Amino acid sequence: MSLESLLTKVDEATWKQYEKVTNWAYKNYGWSKYELATMCGRAEGICFTGYGTYLTLNCLNDSSSLMKGVGIATGATCSIVGGYIFNSAPKRNKQLEQAEKELAIYGVTRKPEFGKKRPLDLLIDTTLASIIASLSYFGPLPKQYGGTIEEYRLLGVAMGVTFLGTNFCRISADYFSSQLPKPPKAKKSVWQALSEPITKYFRKAVHQMEPKPEGVK
Repeated sequence: MSLESLLTKVDEATWKQYEKVTNWAYKNYGWSKYELATMCGRAEGICFTGYGTYLTLNCLNDSSSLMKGVGIATGATCSIVGGYIFNSAPKRNKQLEQAEKELAIYGVTRKPEFGKKRPLDLLIDTTLASIIASLSYFGPLPKQYGGTIEEYRLLGVAMGVTFLGTNFCRISADYFSSQLPKPPKAKKSVWQALSEPITKYFRKAVHQMEPKPEGVK
């Protein structure tokens, strides 16, 4: 089996796992694939903004004026792009939803396409994030770095995590948006979804604490 065939099979298997998540979210909360893709798109924007912020903070400690200037400019650009990604995610998925609704009128449904790109992207991004975090945490403190070793390690690991988070959310949004569309359903808000498990837990705890009626063992 060629590497491309193997990656394609991995892509299909991963897509099916996202299909399970999509069906679960639709069944329990009424969320469509477009909403899940939007959530991931917003998370991608937050992570990329975080990456830009940590990069900027890290470069502020660089004693080289040129490297400091380039690093700060790059970090600021990443933060701005992250904000754009965050704000454009709903519009992008709304357009996708409208396009697929129009195709559905003519009885056309887009079938998911599998290939090597998504698994390969995730593999490369994971490797790069690991390198960024590892070099900062285990490597020596650069001579031109004006901060402490603790700052250098913390910011390096934070950059690695947010870089990986950015790409993982981007790829997740792609997997969700490529799922088969379902008819609209009454949905719950994100706050309802988050509060329900907590409410159920406290209700159960209160119920267990209630005293039993007299004569009941």
